[in-house]
Amino acid sequence: MTNLTDSEKIVALAGAALVGVVAVMRCLQWFWNVKPKPDPWGPEVEAALDDPQVLPACHRCFMPHAETDWFCPECGAAVGDYNNWSPYLQLFSVGEVLRDGTFGKPQHNWITVLGYLLLSASQYIIFAPVYWVLFFMNLAGSPLQPRVKPTPSDPPPLPPVDF
Repeated sequence: MTNLTDSEKIVALAGAALVGVVAVMRCLQWFWNVKPKPDPWGPEVEAALDDPQVLPACHRCFMPHAETDWFCPECGAAVGDYNNWSPYLQLFSVGEVLRDGTFGKPQHNWITVLGYLLLSASQYIIFAPVYWVLFFMNLAGSPLQPRVKPTPSDPPPLPPVDF
């Protein structure tokens, strides 16, 4: 390994800083020159969305719900405007995302897989390895299936017995 003098270190540092500044400038130039995509909605859709009589819809089952609801009355998904800001209700939103990773159909790209791994590690560090096993089994196509709600034709469950 060569020993660099102080003047050589300063020149190397200045060169690295110059390369960094040029890279940031190129990124900003690219960002400012991106042409916006055309609006996919027509004026009638925009007018319908701005109507005050329109109810919000669930992102999972598309059923309308009241604006004051925190959860969808049909599927139970967290739908409130401030669910991700409330510490208690945020648990339901995070749980819904992580449940989609183990029982849903997550995308098979590196950014989605990395996101599921980092989210599970940041939220539940002790139980993250258990989640990772279930997550990778789901990605591999293992026959894990979530419990489904009973249909109306199924008999009602038996009441609990007190001893």
